[in-house]
Amino acid sequence: MATEKKDKIARCEINESGRILNANRKFCKMFGFEADEPMWHYICDLYRYQKDWETYRSMISEPSQEQVFLVRMKNRRGRSFKCSVVRSVRHDENGNILFVNEISRLKESAKEETDKQVGNFRYLKLMFPDSEESFSSAVAIG
Repeated sequence: MATEKKDKIARCEINESGRILNANRKFCKMFGFEADEPMWHYICDLYRYQKDWETYRSMISEPSQEQVFLVRMKNRRGRSFKCSVVRSVRHDENGNILFVNEISRLKESAKEETDKQVGNFRYLKLMFPDSEESFSSAVAIG
């Protein structure tokens, strides 16, 4: 997969096992890789939820038919974000299935941001039940 200086969409190609065979610069930047680093890493490690990878893997389409998946992915530092993955299937010269992916980061809705903050607040409350006063400042920061 050729990399251009001004990649607008993150692209990668993976095999049936989920190994990344090649990726462009936008993909590397989105997930925190150096330019030659993603090759032979597994894409399933970048899915926030294992069930999303299993769904992706189980829904093999006809070659040339595109499929769209809305999933949460995560970068190498563990920070997750909402993505649209447009996948097409092709075969290499040996007949092996390859998945060609175009990944776009989606904006979080205001409700999702609020839910995330409420979830963080609940987590803090579980971890530190005696610290009622510190919760309001912790939520304001998060």
